[in-house]
Amino acid sequence: MDEMAVTPAPGVAEVDTGSPPLAWIERAKIGIPRAWFRTVRSTLGAPGDAMRSIPATAPLSDPIFFAAISSALTSIVVLGVAVLGIAIGSAVAANTGGALALAMFTQVGLVVANVLFAVIATLLGGVAGHAALVVVRGARCGLARSMQASLYASGAAYALYIIPCPCFFFIGFVWWAICLGAMYRVAHTAPTWKAVVAAIAAMLFATVASLALAALPQSIGVKNSWVQFNTTSTTSAGGITSGATSDAIVDRAPKTEPDADIDRDPAPEVGDVPSPPASGGN
Repeated sequence: MDEMAVTPAPGVAEVDTGSPPLAWIERAKIGIPRAWFRTVRSTLGAPGDAMRSIPATAPLSDPIFFAAISSALTSIVVLGVAVLGIAIGSAVAANTGGALALAMFTQVGLVVANVLFAVIATLLGGVAGHAALVVVRGARCGLARSMQASLYASGAAYALYIIPCPCFFFIGFVWWAICLGAMYRVAHTAPTWKAVVAAIAAMLFATVASLALAALPQSIGVKNSWVQFNTTSTTSAGGITSGATSDAIVDRAPKTEPDADIDRDPAPEVGDVPSPPASGGN
């Protein structure tokens, strides 16, 4: 019994055996907050070991959920604190709750949009990274394995973006590249240079896709309601009145112009007495 060899099951890579599962996979037992913190810590601290602890047969919904939560936390902190603070100041200055309600509704929409765009961009980046591995002949597993690496690496890097400091955006971007390259190398047992090429391709494509998705609302004519509100609203005696809305109301008002085809007699001037009609002589 002691000399028996243990081989991985079909479809499971050798790196998946002998390691405890990733904390995020065990979130039903330890809870989502604790699993999220442990997964971020293990992915940023030891990305290779984190990749070894992810079974190749694990559902792709797990890393998608992890990346979505990380993106949501980043959006809530960065957008919520910065822009909502401006909204509260405007609402207090205007002495109305309409501005605050509009700003809060806008922030909810921005958070949802950012989460959706971040997940889509990461998925597209994962496809690009796997395609790069195929080109350099470094892909030894399927697309799902590359997606796991991309989603967990980007989700962990989002944790660094939560800190509202420009230096952490740079640190998060660099650490994202390091983690992604290490996870690609372990996931596909590929040489380091091939994993680095795939990581660069995935990051570039994900960044371009993220910028394109962020510019999509502007290209189709949908504007940020908070920016529009902040730049066009004016204070009036009754509260806040949007200048753009007022102009639109004026433009839609019916316009009456004098009809040139109708001859109108001039109004008699004051003091004029109409002359009596001429009568025939007797």
